[in-house]
Amino acid sequence: AVQLYSDRGLLAVGSGGSSTAAAFAADQHFQKYGHPSQAITPLDVFQVPSRAAANCAALLLSAEGKNRDILAAANQLRLRACPTFGLTLRSTSPLVELGNATGAASLATYDAPWGKDGFLATNSLIATLVLLWRAYGDDATFTTELSTLVDWYLQFDRRISQAGSVNESKRALILHGAVGRIGAIDLESKLTEGALAFGQVCNYRQFAHGRHLQLSQHNEPITVLSFSTEGDRLAAETMRLLPTAAEFVIEIPLPRISDAGAEIASV
Repeated sequence: AVQLYSDRGLLAVGSGGSSTAAAFAADQHFQKYGHPSQAITPLDVFQVPSRAAANCAALLLSAEGKNRDILAAANQLRLRACPTFGLTLRSTSPLVELGNATGAASLATYDAPWGKDGFLATNSLIATLVLLWRAYGDDATFTTELSTLVDWYLQFDRRISQAGSVNESKRALILHGAVGRIGAIDLESKLTEGALAFGQVCNYRQFAHGRHLQLSQHNEPITVLSFSTEGDRLAAETMRLLPTAAEFVIEIPLPRISDAGAEIASV
């Protein structure tokens, strides 16, 4: 399906945790084929003009394929005659049934081996990202980098465990460079859905256009998180200039692998 629609832009549709996967899919489609692509929510589908069907395809992303939003999006895309495919981690679901019955979407389905996922569906998200990585990448890169990615994660997990508890704050400023945007998007989503903290996402250059001034009005603790590849000078200089208003700083240096692999590391 990815190759079939390589001559079009992509509307990647997802909500909740799947919105992270949608952002990743849109980035991968744009990087591989050069056609402008974007991540949208099911509600945004209702605003897609009918004429868009001539220039884009849609990708529906849903771990279980049963959310009412994703079903409504599938029906709307069918009414707009927009070519649509989808990815789910259930071989049987309402979305699969809808696709089979109406032709609204062609579904690639996988049965997840871990059973029921948790509230924030971390397993489902990582699995979906890896499947998208394989769909848009090449086997050689994937095979080489997957073990590197796993090793990096194990080292990062140990680092976090050894760090112990962190200062508790209800605000998080989440910065990222050219790579790390997908992890930043997902972290904001997890903080919000888990009712842990308010998160603000910004890249380093946009942060410098006045957004840094919020740190001069320090009236509550704020945690700053930085996603960047190792050796990113822009990230390093930005973090060095942070005022003492930042109560706690977490720097997350991503592995030097392909951008797609590094984005999955950030998540």
